[in-house]
Order: sequence, then C-alpha cells, then structure tokens
Amino acid sequence: MSKPLTLHKAEFVLGSELFDGLAALAEFHGESDPDYTWGSCNRSLVTGEAILDHLQNVGVDAEDDIVVTEFHELRRRIEALPNGLQTHVDLEN
Repeated sequence: MSKPLTLHKAEFVLGSELFDGLAALAEFHGESDPDYTWGSCNRSLVTGEAILDHLQNVGVDAEDDIVVTEFHELRRRIEALPNGLQTHVDLEN
C-alpha cells in the first residue's frame, strides 16, 4: 500500500482584489514581463514582496504619476495584510 498524500492548505489574497481600482498599475504589471507566470493555471501564488520587488526593478518609479501613485497604494495594501510582504497573492483570480 502506498503512503497517503498530504493535503496542503494555503492562504492568499486574490490579485483581482489587490489590484482593484489600480488599473494603470495592473496594466503596467501585466506588460512588464515578470519572472513569474500566470494565465493557464488554477492558482499562481507569489508573495506581495515579489510583486513589489519586480515593479521596482522594472522602473515603476519612472512611470507617469498615476502609475507611481497606484504603486504606493499597492505597497500600502500589501503591508496592511496580515502577513505583510510575505502574504501570497493569487495572480490567476
């Protein structure tokens, strides 16, 4: 008899909720070629820290005022989550 598989549980926020009202930043993020992928999976979990680091690395601060303002709001939202920067975000939903 084979060993039973362990069922794992994960806590995460939905990317659609995290980026709600931040349309310019969401578009910039989607077009910025992040080193994590999404689109054909049921769940794609990445930390809030990874999203913020990626956006800073691709020069979000050099974008127009709307994108930069929305980036600061995204950072505030992520930092306010229970696990802060280590909170997982599901980019599929």
